[in-house]
Amino acid sequence: MFLFLFSSVHFCNIFFFLFFCFSSSGFFFILLFVLFSYPSSPFSFSFSSSSSDTSIGPLLQILKEEQACNDTITHLDLSFNTFGSFSVKHFDPFLFSQTYLQTLNLGSALLKLKPKFRALLFQSISKHCNSLIHLSLPSNNLNNMDAIQLSTILKLNKCSKLNVLNLAWNSITGDGIQAIAESLLTNNSLKTLNLNYNTSGNSARYEREKIARCVCVLVIHFFSVQ
Repeated sequence: MFLFLFSSVHFCNIFFFLFFCFSSSGFFFILLFVLFSYPSSPFSFSFSSSSSDTSIGPLLQILKEEQACNDTITHLDLSFNTFGSFSVKHFDPFLFSQTYLQTLNLGSALLKLKPKFRALLFQSISKHCNSLIHLSLPSNNLNNMDAIQLSTILKLNKCSKLNVLNLAWNSITGDGIQAIAESLLTNNSLKTLNLNYNTSGNSARYEREKIARCVCVLVIHFFSVQ
């Protein structure tokens, strides 16, 4: 196991970067270190690995059930893992226990997740992430239906503090872009939208213009594959 620990007295944050899968005993050792060394202190948890659904589910379950972890995680990075139905099942109660979560990175983590479970995951984010500022969902092969579901979150200002939405390297075109563009007409918080490499060539330019007609003050990242 390879572990980096960085503690900042000024921000009272702890950053954990776990790059390797580990045994159950090692897993509990790390959690106990977090719980008893820094009880109730806000921290950032990064488990950017290649773990399966059967590992991520228990991780979320334990973080939720340990009272010392509730309302303490401000930044969560679970990119490059594999979410499945088991992870989604525990994701909702986990988010409910983390009212101060500001950054959520699920890059490449939803690639194998079936559409109905992606919809449930987006619903959980919509319900519980009232403090979320940065949501990153790149490289998940998200499609137009996923974009429409995410646009509802934007349209209704469900995540009322969301400033940055990263949807780069997905498969969002046409109807998905249209839904996102229209949602920006009523969204009050989003400042940066990353749609890089969702479509190609002339089609990308057309979609970019579609969004540009709906917004005035927004940084739009929209590069295409030529």
